[in-house]
Amino acid sequence: MNKDNKNLQKEEIINSFIDDLTKEMKPRAYKELNDKEIEELEDLFETIRAVKRLKKDNNEKRVKNKKKFSLIRLTAIAAVLALVITAGSLFRVPFINNLENNNETEFFGSNNIVYAMVEAYEELISYSGTIEIRSLNNGAIDYIETIDVRYKKPNKYVAVHEYDGYKRTMISDGEKLYTVEGNNVTVDYSNPKKELWRYHIGKQIQELTQAEEVIKIGSETILGREADIFKYRFADSDIYNKIWVDKKTKLPLKKELNLPEDRKLINQFISLEINPEIEDTAFNYQIGDNKNVVQLNEKVDISEVKESWKGTEKLINQVSQELQLISTVRLEDNIIYDYLLKFTEASSEEYLDVYVTIEPKTDYYVKDAEHGQLGTGWVEINKDAINVFKVYIGESNLVKWVTKDFEVVMVSNIDTDKMVRILESIQGEKIKQINEKELNELGIKQVQTKTNH
Repeated sequence: MNKDNKNLQKEEIINSFIDDLTKEMKPRAYKELNDKEIEELEDLFETIRAVKRLKKDNNEKRVKNKKKFSLIRLTAIAAVLALVITAGSLFRVPFINNLENNNETEFFGSNNIVYAMVEAYEELISYSGTIEIRSLNNGAIDYIETIDVRYKKPNKYVAVHEYDGYKRTMISDGEKLYTVEGNNVTVDYSNPKKELWRYHIGKQIQELTQAEEVIKIGSETILGREADIFKYRFADSDIYNKIWVDKKTKLPLKKELNLPEDRKLINQFISLEINPEIEDTAFNYQIGDNKNVVQLNEKVDISEVKESWKGTEKLINQVSQELQLISTVRLEDNIIYDYLLKFTEASSEEYLDVYVTIEPKTDYYVKDAEHGQLGTGWVEINKDAINVFKVYIGESNLVKWVTKDFEVVMVSNIDTDKMVRILESIQGEKIKQINEKELNELGIKQVQTKTNH
């Protein structure tokens, strides 16, 4: 095959890959190509994925504060890449060669710190260190806390909090969360990540991606590391916060939040090791005989949910074609939902969490989401929702179905089309799209949200 034909074939593969990402489908390339061909193109595929996460289209345009995680919609990216790739050999070959030679940073802008931080976090496997949190009032410290933390992707961590002579230890083994305070232990099966947002590096990076403006203002040495200092603000505020970013690792070392009434909150690593080897056994915890144990959000048999909601069996039958039900939890500290069904796939990071209640309480809708009618209820489809329930850090897909008899919310990293098909299968009909006027007629009100918090 000559060089032009080979480039043409590569263009077709890339266009197909972009189309599949646009439709939120698993790219067909992984089924159609052999292992060697996939290996040759994987860097290019990853670069295209990275563009979806990109928060700036160039160095002059700052990140816009959107509900969506991505500033540039993938459809626009697809159009731009397609134009560049298919414009002719003069543009096509240098573009492809740049990407194949790992020059993505040069092509997209070497000063794009947000993009660099997102990419750095993608490479992060684990970290270990000590975080100091200081609250300042008119320049004087009125509160200080230290957290010794060990973290391993995606949701295993040990965090020891100490403040005012008080000690609390949080331990997640990926399935459940232990909270240890003296002789008291709480075991929670609902969402082991629920406390992780307080000190998670990924949360700090995600927050920066939501900023309206990010400006470099200087440099400083922290922990013996050279760090660039950036000030940033959100679209709904004139107040600038600061973040210190390690020049080498592109990961945050310190953050300063400016609060009303001359208050500041400073979150800083005073020790940090990136990607240390941490065995899974480090996240195991054995409850001693002398401990007072409280079981919160206990695991229950699926039969309990089936008795409560008649759609449970259809839900499981539909989802189990791709994902496995790993746990069923009765929610005791959730004021809206009664049960949580957790599905996952052992060989991938795909998950689907389904919240169920037979006493629906949601009477509001999010303006930026898509809406429809299904059965006697209404549906909300929210792609790339940010920090759902303050548990799912970053972006997640959310689909909600509310009727007078029950409410179901699905949170997942699978595409929303699949989630919609699950609901349609349960009801036995297609969702009919409706507009805001029709929602208002149903008595559903629009909720006002701040998208950057």
